[in-house]
Amino acid sequence: MTDPVTLTISADRVRWSDLGALFQRGVVVSLAGPRSVADFLSVDLAIEPDYVRHVIATVFVDSMVVDDLDRAMLHPGSTLTLSAAMPGLVGATLRRSSYYSAMRAQVSWHEGHGGGRDEESAPTIRVKLFNLIIPGVGPSILRRGIVLAHDEAARILGPDPDLERIALDREILLRVAA
Repeated sequence: MTDPVTLTISADRVRWSDLGALFQRGVVVSLAGPRSVADFLSVDLAIEPDYVRHVIATVFVDSMVVDDLDRAMLHPGSTLTLSAAMPGLVGATLRRSSYYSAMRAQVSWHEGHGGGRDEESAPTIRVKLFNLIIPGVGPSILRRGIVLAHDEAARILGPDPDLERIALDREILLRVAA
């Protein structure tokens, strides 16, 4: 597959109502190479450390719960899932460094976890966002750019002359200008 065609638009052109479901399904984001979740969030996405520490309460890498963002690694093909605190015992159990984390030992990320390391994968990861994290992290991801199929970009943007000039079988790297 060829590289995606880059399309940069202003924030007012995005159909924000379509983005909640899109972020929950997951968006494809470039990843330069293996890096820690902490570096991806703070360096690549430029998210404030206080936000990461106090708002992003639940983190999964390749379906494994993460407690230590500095040690958990992302690789091409990984899936990163982020959520604010969820209610109830399940939410408390899944929360980073929770008192109840021992109850989920078998589904917690550990050193040497090999998920996502597909040597044939494009240098991308899938990022899924839930609840309060969508408006908090979504704009940072959109500034960096997300890879979309042509029809998905058309659904989000609506009629767009720039999009109409791009072949239907091409992927779009959609960036929202800061």
